[in-house]
Amino acid sequence: MGLLVGVIVNLVLLTAPLFLLHHTDWLLTDLAIVLFLLLATLSYLAEATAVLAAHGERSIDRRADDAATNLIALSTGLGMLAVFWIGLTFRTADSPTLGVTQWLGALMFVLGIAFRRSAIYDLGPFFVTAITVTQGQPLARGGIYRIVRHPSETGLLAIIYGASLLLLSFGGVIACSLIILPSSIWRMRREDRCLEQAFGEQFRDYSRQVKSVLPFVL
Repeated sequence: MGLLVGVIVNLVLLTAPLFLLHHTDWLLTDLAIVLFLLLATLSYLAEATAVLAAHGERSIDRRADDAATNLIALSTGLGMLAVFWIGLTFRTADSPTLGVTQWLGALMFVLGIAFRRSAIYDLGPFFVTAITVTQGQPLARGGIYRIVRHPSETGLLAIIYGASLLLLSFGGVIACSLIILPSSIWRMRREDRCLEQAFGEQFRDYSRQVKSVLPFVL
C-alpha cells in the first residue's frame, strides 16, 4: 500500500506543470513524456523496494549526520524535481516517434536506475543517507562497487541527464549541471575523505584501482 501511495504522489508531483499549463493532452500524445513517466515510476519502485529489502535485516539510523548534508540532500531532491519540471514544461510539440538523442537519453535513464538499485542492494543495511561509516561496516568493493566507487551518484546523474535528453530539454541539462552536478561532486569528495579516514590504505588502494563516477574514465 505504501509503494502505491508513493507512486501516485510521485506522478502527481511530476505532472503538476502539465496540469497547471493545461497540457494534459501531452500525457497521451507525447511519446517522450509517456516514456519518461514510465521510467520515473520504475526508478521510484526500484529504489524504494531496494531500500526496504536492504533495511529489512537490521535497523540503521538513516538520518543525515549534519546540517550541510541535510541541505545538500534537500537541494538535490528539489533540483531533481526542478530539472524534470523544466523538461516537461518546455516541450514544444508531441512526439509520434523518438529520435536517436531521445533513445540515448532513455538508455541513460535505465542504466541510472540499474546503478542506483545495485548500489543500495550491494551495500545492504549499510546504505544510509548520512555520510558516515557505521560500526562493523566493511569497505564495499564487490558488485557494482567493482566498477565505480560512487554508483549511487553515477546513477543519479545518468537518470537526470538521461531524462533531459529524452525530453529534449536543453534547460534541463543546464539546470542539472548547475544544481545536481556540484552537489554530487561535494558528496563524492566528502565520502572519499570519510572512507579514507575509516579504512586508510585499504581505501587508497581501492581508489587507485576503481574510478569515482564514470567506469574506467573518471
